[in-house]
Amino acid sequence: MQVRTLLLPAFTTAALALTGCSSGGGSARLSQPSCEDGTGEGTGSSSFCVVACNLGCGPIGCAISEIAQNQPITFEFNRPVDPASVNFTTIQMKTETGEEPVGQFLVSGNRVTFVPEIQVVGNSSFFGFKNGATYSLIIRRGGEGPTVRSVSGQPMVRGLTCSLRVSRGIVDLDNAPPRATLVTPSVVTNVPRDTRIVLEFSEILDRAPFQTTNEEDRPVRFLVRRTVNNNGVLECDTSSELPLRGAQFLDQDPARQISVLTMVPGDRLPSQACIEIQVTTRVRDVAGVAARPQLFRFTIEEAALVRRTLVESFSSQQTLDPERSAGEWSGGSVSPAQIGGSGRHGDFSLDLLERVGANDYLWDLDRDEVNGRRGFLIPGSRTLSGEDELVTDGAFEFAMFVLPDTANVRVVGSSPLRLWVRGRCEIGGVLDLAGRSAAVDYPARPSIATMLAGQPASPGGPGGGEGGRGGSLEPDMGTPGNPNKPAFDGMDGGAGWVHPDHAYLNLAQARGGAGSRQWPASGLNTDIVFSYLGVVSQMAPSPGGGGGWVTPGGTGSNLSIPAHLRQADTAGGGGFDPLALPPLGRESAVHFLLGGAGGGGGGAHTYFRALGEPMLWCAGGAGGGGGGALLVRVGRDLLIKSNAFIDARGGDGSTVTDTQRPLVLGPANPGGGGSGGTVLLQVAGNYDLLGRVRVTGGNGADIEYNYHATPGVGDRLVLHAGDGSPGYVRVEAPVAPSPQNIGTIEPPATAANVGVLTDRERRVGLQSRWLRLTDVFPPQWVAYELEAEIDGVPVVFSDDPNRGSGRRAVPFAEPVGLVVQGTLQGNEGPLPPTAPWRQFVGPFDNGQGNLNADGATAVRFQLIFDYTRATTIVVRRLTLLYDN
Repeated sequence: MQVRTLLLPAFTTAALALTGCSSGGGSARLSQPSCEDGTGEGTGSSSFCVVACNLGCGPIGCAISEIAQNQPITFEFNRPVDPASVNFTTIQMKTETGEEPVGQFLVSGNRVTFVPEIQVVGNSSFFGFKNGATYSLIIRRGGEGPTVRSVSGQPMVRGLTCSLRVSRGIVDLDNAPPRATLVTPSVVTNVPRDTRIVLEFSEILDRAPFQTTNEEDRPVRFLVRRTVNNNGVLECDTSSELPLRGAQFLDQDPARQISVLTMVPGDRLPSQACIEIQVTTRVRDVAGVAARPQLFRFTIEEAALVRRTLVESFSSQQTLDPERSAGEWSGGSVSPAQIGGSGRHGDFSLDLLERVGANDYLWDLDRDEVNGRRGFLIPGSRTLSGEDELVTDGAFEFAMFVLPDTANVRVVGSSPLRLWVRGRCEIGGVLDLAGRSAAVDYPARPSIATMLAGQPASPGGPGGGEGGRGGSLEPDMGTPGNPNKPAFDGMDGGAGWVHPDHAYLNLAQARGGAGSRQWPASGLNTDIVFSYLGVVSQMAPSPGGGGGWVTPGGTGSNLSIPAHLRQADTAGGGGFDPLALPPLGRESAVHFLLGGAGGGGGGAHTYFRALGEPMLWCAGGAGGGGGGALLVRVGRDLLIKSNAFIDARGGDGSTVTDTQRPLVLGPANPGGGGSGGTVLLQVAGNYDLLGRVRVTGGNGADIEYNYHATPGVGDRLVLHAGDGSPGYVRVEAPVAPSPQNIGTIEPPATAANVGVLTDRERRVGLQSRWLRLTDVFPPQWVAYELEAEIDGVPVVFSDDPNRGSGRRAVPFAEPVGLVVQGTLQGNEGPLPPTAPWRQFVGPFDNGQGNLNADGATAVRFQLIFDYTRATTIVVRRLTLLYDN
């Protein structure tokens, strides 16, 4: 409940119409205009009582008992009323439960009006009287309790009691749409630049529509337009339109029963601009009656252009955008971070990837082709250069990287995925870089034709080596005396990606699991030994070896008998202990980042093939692909959330589960497992590693193949292909992390998995927040001046060749590069940018584009430090010049 009693000046009394509840007519007067009640009381000259009200008040109550939620109730007394005596104690209105309406009493001379108050909660309006409730209206006479008194102190001589039921909902009190009048400014030409704008509406408005923050949905829109000179008269240019920034206030004047909308512009109004006010049908009164559209326009006085500056002195972090910056600025200079990259590819977004499911995405690093080169294309709308950029080596330089919790991203490609992130880096979902496993139950193929090729190679993760292809057959190989063919051999697994500058390149490239060779080795049918009953071959092959990485890959083992028919074991790939060999000055990103190695494929063989069968040989199965390689190099903070999963596991070799010999087809000789990949995390700031990282090796395939249901001597084949080596996880920070604080690592982390960050970036970038002008219309942008010291020598870079040192801060061509981006500024801040990053502020771009082309009223900038061009780079001050 809220109640206020206001004393109104005499001139407002006419505004408080005594409207009847049913017809909107005048006040219903008592049948006896004096205070006499028929008993002789109230006949004195000092008598004080109600003589009229809009409810049809009479000696026995009110003629009108059905009211609206927004119904004002007006009482006319025979003498002026003391405002201090008017409240909910002297004029009671209560439901059975004691609820009172929300509103205020207005006193004007001998008239008292209760005005229900309209309240807005969220986007809904609530009115003074509660819909459907019944209120008891009681005004006591003197001696019966607190009562209304005249200004002379006389109490009421006659009371009043009525029952009011709120049944009429919300009514339109003036039976007309709301209509606006422009009160301020009072003229429509040469209006001062600092004017306020005031609109008065003819009735109380519903506040709810005014709660929106969406510019397009505002009930009253305030716009700024340019003007055109038509024979000396300024007219609005309807082809131009910008929202007028500022604060809007809607006030309600219950005494006058009007609403007042005030706009206080947040900026200087532009010289000779046209201000347009659009009253839309979204304006409505409390009864829901919509306003008819209205349009008001006025023009601003002329003012001369003034040279102004927007200065960044780098004295505090206030304007630094930490989510997109590798480093800090304070104390009058910029301090780039040790790592983080240039951010040339903008913010990462899932929109860049191919969506293959509701929350599933494919990041194919070799997806796009440009001029015969394959890679991943970043569109120019996102890049620092403004041009499309093809990333051919999986190395991305993002300003910010956020992978949502629900996203599952499968990464594929010939290169490792390398992420340079300047600012915020947050991984909440799944990054799947695992090597693929060979197919299960490979020999269960539908036709002889598909059996001939051998099982295809299994892809590795990004930068991971392929699993070796299984030994192939040829359509003519059943011919006796067929020569040895290398295609019958299982292929070696791929070594995986190794940086070309690696100090131990040859050793790192010898990690692929060996493929097993054909058996018999000659590839000739005449060399097949049919030792079982003279018609069945018992020549037992060996499976493929596992891929190597941190340890050597597992050996492909043949456990069958008799021994004289058994092929020799197959070697796994070579191991490479990253800590046993010093990096010889190489960066960690060069020395430690290796793709997982693939497992070797199984060779073709003749085990349990019968003499006289048309197809005497069996094809081989494939090895598992090596796990991928991932570098995450962060200039600020890294968060791997608790539900995140980075999977760089090696793939499994081919598997056979049927232990009985299939018709026509023999068992495929299985392949080895791929090794796990590499995950290298480098962070210059804070880190919180809560998720799971897996780099385990893939399993080599097992096979037990029986000629009989109850095997005997010589009719049982037992093979175990080599397992892949585990991969490697390394976390580096300025202070070496504890192995217990780097999340859930598989295999478990040890001291070998952490280290001190020593790598340094050649290029590092930082970005500002939006710097906002006080202008409504975009100004005329003039130039920039960037004050720096390059190897101790002062230099002033500028896009104006006649300013400073005559050098422009060109990214990747000068020690410090500068790009700017402009946008319009709305009431709630800068609008989403649509303009590209520019190398020019003013008109010296030779067609490349500058801020004047973007209509910028807010601007942000990036600085790119390039240590390939200087040893020390100090940036002191940036000044953007413009006229308005």
